[in-house]
Amino acid sequence: MNFIYRKKYTCWICLEESDGLFSFAWTRHECGCSLQVHNKCLVRWLFATNLRVWNECGTSDFYRIRSLPELKRRLCYVVDGHRNFQSEVNLAETVQGIPAVGQTWAAFLCILEMAVRVLLRIPPSEPQTDLWRGLPIESVACPQCKKSITKGRLYWHTSSLGLHAYSIYRSVSTYAATFALFWFLYSNPWKQWFKVGLYLLRQVFPESILQQILDVSTTRALDVYTDSMNGIECVPARQRFLILGFPLYLAGLLSPSLPLGYMQQIYPWTLVTACRNSKVVLRVLSMELFIASLYSKVAPALGRSLKKKLLSVRPYFNSPKDFTEHRTFTEELLRTTWLDCITDVTLLFRMSSFISNNVLQSIPIITRLILKLDPTVSPNECICVQNLLAIGIVCCGREVGRFFLAYRRSRELQQLQRIVEDDEI
Repeated sequence: MNFIYRKKYTCWICLEESDGLFSFAWTRHECGCSLQVHNKCLVRWLFATNLRVWNECGTSDFYRIRSLPELKRRLCYVVDGHRNFQSEVNLAETVQGIPAVGQTWAAFLCILEMAVRVLLRIPPSEPQTDLWRGLPIESVACPQCKKSITKGRLYWHTSSLGLHAYSIYRSVSTYAATFALFWFLYSNPWKQWFKVGLYLLRQVFPESILQQILDVSTTRALDVYTDSMNGIECVPARQRFLILGFPLYLAGLLSPSLPLGYMQQIYPWTLVTACRNSKVVLRVLSMELFIASLYSKVAPALGRSLKKKLLSVRPYFNSPKDFTEHRTFTEELLRTTWLDCITDVTLLFRMSSFISNNVLQSIPIITRLILKLDPTVSPNECICVQNLLAIGIVCCGREVGRFFLAYRRSRELQQLQRIVEDDEI
């Protein structure tokens, strides 16, 4: 645990003395002893301890550490405080952390997954690496009391506030999305999906515009169909596609690398065709869809180019046999999962609604530009255009923020791996 206070302190490993603030670069012993140590020195000490055990006892059938580079990769994995940034989220592992009922639910999900794999003859998934096996020794003993210095796992990370905030957001969003998913499955998923799609469409398109898109006299009539499964089946196929596909399209817009990203090519042109009666909405929506389509084509090549320039070392979680050239710089370091899509879509609409209602509506030049596009535009069409612009602004801001976090994460990984590569302990 890290503290900030003023005093004179000395690292008991490298014997360096310092006055001033006790910063994130130092760790105070949680065992109660009045000793301090550099975080990087603690990581090197842990590596030296495991190296000695590995040289004396050799590898084991469980840990399977065959070489020194593999030992260094395992150490980086064990001490990395932000290793969940690039991990693939498993629903059973997420549920397992829920107090009281987590273990039971996780066991049920594992049995259900096994049954589905047996019925569909799907081969069991094997982990791509052995990093999850960890190290024989994952804690450092205090030289005075011989107890573990840290009460839990030893974490190493930089003092980047952006990465800390993103780590907290990932943890909160994982559990929030998990609870939302269980509620969704418990209360008739088909009906809830229809309600969510209709709700999201209403957040973007005012009632008069939405009536034209769905070709109905009033959208309130669609609420009646959600009371039963037979009612939803009575909705025309085109309307069902527009309503049910909108959440998937938004999720694909936020993460084109996921399978949901294909909705960016399938869904938008149907939506554009449905907006043909409103010229200004049609123009703005077509422009945004064109920019999104162009970005989806340019972003992968640009991301791979940035990855070659900014990632000077191979991340420890990529083994030499991994072929990850298809991943962009951002996606390589900040994996987007389906749980992230749920919370990101929710946050997207909250932020875009705030920007549209409190920022864009108070800027007169936007209204003038809309009137230049179509002098006969209605107030609802102006609101719709502002909502679309707000969504575009939030999506662009999200991409910029993710790139900044990925850059900070790349610097953090390089610093961690250089600490491990340094053999002067």
